[in-house]
Amino acid sequence: MKKIRSLLVLIIWFICTATHACEPLVRAIPHFIRRTARYTPNHREELLAKLQKAFLQKQRTQKMLQEAFEVFEETPGFVETAQSLFSHRNSHTSKGYRYEIEKALALHNAHCTCKTAPVVRAFSQITASPRRSQKREFDIVALIDGHYVLYECKNIRWDSYPYNDDDTDWDEAVQRIVLQFNNQQEIVEDLSEHYSGKFSYIVTSKKTIPPKWKKWFEQQGIETEEDS
Repeated sequence: MKKIRSLLVLIIWFICTATHACEPLVRAIPHFIRRTARYTPNHREELLAKLQKAFLQKQRTQKMLQEAFEVFEETPGFVETAQSLFSHRNSHTSKGYRYEIEKALALHNAHCTCKTAPVVRAFSQITASPRRSQKREFDIVALIDGHYVLYECKNIRWDSYPYNDDDTDWDEAVQRIVLQFNNQQEIVEDLSEHYSGKFSYIVTSKKTIPPKWKKWFEQQGIETEEDS
């Protein structure tokens, strides 16, 4: 009987690993993540159907969305992100929401195993500093190798943000995005100090980051990733 039980455990482990079905029955949500509204299965199915129809000519996107709904349907903020993707489907903004979901799936597939907690803990989380009157939205909150990583996803044309070394000559777009990155970095540093834990901040880009911007990120101590 013990051998049969052991065999069943091995079979379940193999199935779970092969399908990435590693979400535990009880989802541990860290206390700095806001809980979002719960959606009925019917609502999620209707939204997925709308998205599949909206991206009818893009099979890769359809496949990605199908997988994302299977993996993240109970993850805080995911349905809101998917709804935003549908609402902005005909605008340039949709590329940003699509990249957020793509990145989350990549993190899940790269780091999730049956023996770990969920990798992606939340989408589109407005997180406040525990030390100062400051808050910002982070696109993805992930738990990787025992510490939290807060991601800002950018699917933008970096040449639309003409960076130069003279900060007195920055246009409004550059000033806004620089302020965003600096605020997010400060919040993550405050979280790490306040909760005596390991927190990281990463700016991840769908497109190649130009050398001048890479240099600026390095000077600020901000880690970057590229998925170009």
